[in-house]
Amino acid sequence: MDDHGPDPRRPPDPRHTLGAHGEDAAAQYLASIGYRVLGRNVRAGDVEADIVALTPDGSIAVTEVKARSGPWHPEDRVDAVKRDRMVRAAHALAATDAFRDRMFQFDVVAVSVRAGGTVEVAHWPHAFDSPE
Repeated sequence: MDDHGPDPRRPPDPRHTLGAHGEDAAAQYLASIGYRVLGRNVRAGDVEADIVALTPDGSIAVTEVKARSGPWHPEDRVDAVKRDRMVRAAHALAATDAFRDRMFQFDVVAVSVRAGGTVEVAHWPHAFDSPE
């Protein structure tokens, strides 16, 4: 069966709603500290980057957003597999004319949605280095 988007007869999946809310909060936070969001859910090669942004110093931040509610820390979910995907996204972007000769960094933004709807955002610029 082909997937042509959400079925309007079914209620939205709470995980997708939370993820979209988290990406909105992350994009707003990054903009507030001088990043310019260039794209969200950017397809790069065979992977997708949650946010690609221009940092105040001119680097390109490939950013993973983790949003969760509950007692654990969302940033703990950025494992080796996720880091590898982020690096692959950066390599794919660096091969394009728009991003050639740019420095890249890997950021993580964790969004915690607390009871009552309050949102806490934590940002780790340069969260890890590329192995190459």
